[in-house]
Amino acid sequence: MATIKAPEKSKLIAIPYDFDYSGLVGTDYAQPNETLPIQDVAQRYHKGDAFDPETIRQVVENFLGLITPFQQACRDLNALSPRAAKETEAYLAPFFKMLNDSRRMQQVFVEKIN
Repeated sequence: MATIKAPEKSKLIAIPYDFDYSGLVGTDYAQPNETLPIQDVAQRYHKGDAFDPETIRQVVENFLGLITPFQQACRDLNALSPRAAKETEAYLAPFFKMLNDSRRMQQVFVEKIN
């Protein structure tokens, strides 16, 4: 993952780029780092810092507005077969579902309980 800082923003923006190790791409070779408490790269695990509730609210609001564009991008990406597009959408669906669970968001991103 890389980070950038847009001139009009005060915080860094994370840019993921290693999709095979993110679980988004189904590979046989991707294994989680042995220091992480997960068994598969497709398992979600937040290893970053805890955030204040207002920051989480803003990020969640932003991502909830991106559900349809993400789904459409999966369908429109010519590099993906129809099956891969559906698998990608299915992988992203629990993330978007979690965004609607304020208790879980509090646990994962504010309290850092996993």
